Amino acid sequence: WKFGFFSKAKYKTKVLTFNFNIMSKSSPKKATFLPKSLGKIIGGRLDISNKGLTSLKDIGYQPSLEVLVLSNNKIRTFESLQEQPNLTTVIADNNPIEFLNGLEKQPKLSSLDISGSPLTQRTKFKYYTLATVGLNLVTLNGKPLTRNDQKAANIIAKNKPELLYFGTVEEEEDTADDLEQMAKIRDI
Repeated sequence: WKFGFFSKAKYKTKVLTFNFNIMSKSSPKKATFLPKSLGKIIGGRLDISNKGLTSLKDIGYQPSLEVLVLSNNKIRTFESLQEQPNLTTVIADNNPIEFLNGLEKQPKLSSLDISGSPLTQRTKFKYYTLATVGLNLVTLNGKPLTRNDQKAANIIAKNKPELLYFGTVEEEEDTADDLEQMAKIRDI
């Protein structure tokens, strides 16, 4: 078969090249090995309750992780928890949690349960937790957070960032100005 117009046509080709930088931030990270002692992520959920854990470093990076259940361990902070891009829920009830370091790195975290921890006994716990973890949080210890809770958390984050639940900083007494701003929020 011979086609007349093909035999006289000149062909110019362009080659498209794609250059992927494997080390760039935009390239997806690979999941790290999850030790057998921690079990498996099933349906986005990892339940590592009742294991006596004091650290979360062995979880590594798990892009499929959506729900992390840590009930009844010995966790005091989330500092060793790496960023988990799809983590929406952390259930860490009945742990001696004192600090929330590490939870602010979780971009999709919307539900947190740390009931039974010493942190929940602190004054204005709800507001300080919301200010520390971030405004994506919509439920805390099984209770919904409101717009007024978010406003109070914003005031705390703006006026007293040193008192957020990072490190070992103790809470101070609120000034009269802080109390007045908080009262205005409650009236809204």
